[in-house]
Amino acid sequence: MSDLNMVMMYTTVGSAEDAHELAKKVVESKLAACINIMSPHTAMFLESGALKINTEVGLLIKIPEDHYAFAYEAIKAWHPYQIPAMLSWPAEANKAYSVWAYQQTKAMM
Repeated sequence: MSDLNMVMMYTTVGSAEDAHELAKKVVESKLAACINIMSPHTAMFLESGALKINTEVGLLIKIPEDHYAFAYEAIKAWHPYQIPAMLSWPAEANKAYSVWAYQQTKAMM
């Protein structure tokens, strides 16, 4: 556990039920230490030239960097959207949190 870097992933799903189902799979599989399910928010995008406005639920997924590649593939496979937005970036965390996060996912190591 020499490198305790974290990765944050943001994705959205169509309902609170989908968010809870995906989050439960990810956390119980020890792919992420914690997931924040965020209140519904509005997504606005073009589809076939027409403006679409949907309500979605966001998930902020906290993944130890060492597990990111595997977690990404699993989340993509379990995601209810055919083309999910899965945005990720490196994150600095305090050491105590990083140690805790790695302990929560240690079965992956």
